[in-house]
Amino acid sequence: MSIEEKTESNEREIFYGEKLGKMIRCETISSSFDQDLSKFYRFHEVLEQLFQIYTKPAKSMNLMAAFCSNGMEKEMENPFFL
Repeated sequence: MSIEEKTESNEREIFYGEKLGKMIRCETISSSFDQDLSKFYRFHEVLEQLFQIYTKPAKSMNLMAAFCSNGMEKEMENPFFL
């Protein structure tokens, strides 16, 4: 492993280690006697801040239009969507 690869690996470990540290600082202990969910809501807020790309809704996309540029997708009756 070269010095550049080690540096990149260390930076990545630090980056994700900081995110993990922020997540485990959130108390999420449940109790059948206490129905207060505010700590769990706070945890969800932290997750949304740390991983914004995974918490946004995905938009649908016409795959035929994305992959075919020859104009034939207009002739298809049922293009598939994601």
